[in-house]
Amino acid sequence: MSQDRDSTENIPAETDSNDDHISAVCTSLQFHLEQPTAEALDKRMKAVCNPDTHPKILEHIASSAPHFLVKRVADHPRTEAHTLDKLARHDHPEVRAALADNPNIVVELQWQLAEDEHPDVRFSIAQSYFVDKAVLAALTEDENPFVAHRARTTLQRLDLEMKKNKKTHTLPESSGASGRMRFRAFG
Repeated sequence: MSQDRDSTENIPAETDSNDDHISAVCTSLQFHLEQPTAEALDKRMKAVCNPDTHPKILEHIASSAPHFLVKRVADHPRTEAHTLDKLARHDHPEVRAALADNPNIVVELQWQLAEDEHPDVRFSIAQSYFVDKAVLAALTEDENPFVAHRARTTLQRLDLEMKKNKKTHTLPESSGASGRMRFRAFG
């Protein structure tokens, strides 16, 4: 068995709620140290890249890791709502912008990020397909022309995709002896 596989197997999955195991992993990731070793940083990187990493581990990484790792926690599908809420107030705009890629952000956070002072955060929200259409519509009026344009483009693409999906759910059906076709909609 490779060393890479060993290090990711020790990271608790969502279904592993053994607090002792989680504590042991946190110790190995050296959250208690101000300057973790290169090996601990490597393990943290593997943890944020692992889709099965336990939310408690992600929360620890979010509170003590460099922003390049915290960005990965922000868009991780297992990051819990209270951690996402904390990350929406993170000092680094790249972390806040990364939240736009998380399918689990609630509408309240989407609105908060749409009103962020940093245009890169608003731009990330404006280009996300996970964001509520009302938020995108509001961003079409953003003071930054790039943000406003991106929000309009995203809305257009979402509408086009919806129309395309409706067309692909419609299949021809024979009408019998007359030879004419009629269409039946699915969904």
